[in-house]
Amino acid sequence: MSSDTASLLRAIEADLLTIAIEAKKGSAIKESAERCSSDIRALVAKAVPSVATLSTTLPPISALPPDILSSLKAQWLQPFLIASNHVDAPRKVLIVSLGAIQRLISAGGILLCDYQSISRVLEIQVRFLYPFTILLLATPLTNYSTLPISPLG
Repeated sequence: MSSDTASLLRAIEADLLTIAIEAKKGSAIKESAERCSSDIRALVAKAVPSVATLSTTLPPISALPPDILSSLKAQWLQPFLIASNHVDAPRKVLIVSLGAIQRLISAGGILLCDYQSISRVLEIQVRFLYPFTILLLATPLTNYSTLPISPLG
């Protein structure tokens, strides 16, 4: 189970890096992703001081101290919500963000109060980008190449 935590944190950090690279320089998306990535590393180092990198020695998410877990849950969703909150978000940023949100939900890494924000973001995307969003949400988010349209641009 500890490798699940490490895998989740590595995936989230990779997603944050991707949206930071793809977002426009100086944008709220880029700044939020970069800040969140460094905050995650700092919180993990505080929770598990012997871990210099995100390795498989991390405890399960549920075993993290409540204050660290609460901080992680409060922070790691925000960049993805910000990125998904606009109808003009670059498609790659949108795909990565929706995939990360799905991953966090599946892992139980979302605060109860954030589900309303997730619902609002999905409503925005479905309302304005209906065909693309439906295909994206209906397709396993780990294999974008199977989409009948090009989601990356």
